Amino acid sequence: SYVYLASGLQAGAVDQLLRQADLWKKNPVSIIPRVPDEVLDLIPSVGSGSRRLVRKAWPGPLVLQSKSQDEYSSLRCLPGNVYDRIRNEQGEVRLWIPDHEVLHYITRLVSGPLVVALATRGDKADELARSVAELPAGASVLSIDGGTIEESGEPTVVAVEGNRGQVLREGLLSESQLRQLSQYLVLFVCTGNTCRSPMAAALMRKKIQDKFQSEFDPQSLPIVVASAGVSAFGGDPASHGALEAIRGYGCSLDQHQRTQLNSRLVEQSDLILAMGQRHRSVIVAQWPEVASKVH
Repeated sequence: SYVYLASGLQAGAVDQLLRQADLWKKNPVSIIPRVPDEVLDLIPSVGSGSRRLVRKAWPGPLVLQSKSQDEYSSLRCLPGNVYDRIRNEQGEVRLWIPDHEVLHYITRLVSGPLVVALATRGDKADELARSVAELPAGASVLSIDGGTIEESGEPTVVAVEGNRGQVLREGLLSESQLRQLSQYLVLFVCTGNTCRSPMAAALMRKKIQDKFQSEFDPQSLPIVVASAGVSAFGGDPASHGALEAIRGYGCSLDQHQRTQLNSRLVEQSDLILAMGQRHRSVIVAQWPEVASKVH
């Protein structure tokens, strides 16, 4: 949808944004971190599982709501009246990084956090605006027309406490998608993804199932496993030797198709285990920002 933006350092701009957001009573404002990892500066007590969720879902249609009572939160550096007004009656704040290229440039260029709220239609305050023409007159100092929105929708709002989450408002992200994003993903990497990495993934998958089978059903395990190859092409099955060898461990690779390593797999993985030093070198050379999670 369209959004209203204001600098969190400018109390007057925040006041103007809040007047517009109040047209839609269920539309609390959120703070925009510049990058997902900045959630730790804003809410230092947030759990590792919650950090993993926002790292994989942001930028995107997910709003995180959490208590902000930590004396070391960088939110306390905001002007006093701004800090008080961005929190609800329970002392909770909302964080959100919407996905738009213009917004990404803005967050790099401005000082301090931005405050954001969903923009609603001028004549119907309970409906999202689908074009600049539908915004209330005088709603902002500057309007940026990103083109008519074909499929508008609200972001999903999730309240988190530690590593536990609760969906407060259903939106574009479903609960099953949220569960998938919050799972810990281990990625095994070899050359062709027909022998070593799929066998390692199958063995790890069996260990995870054995450990958690009494607490979770197979579809909602907290840890998931995948494999890929740095030179894997064509989606071929596992090699005959791998198929035979893995059966001796009570595992199966009958449904395996080899997968080429790609940016999305690398970004979504929490731990990448390479089968050899050369594979690690290839990964780190192409994606140097993930070096700390490749072993």
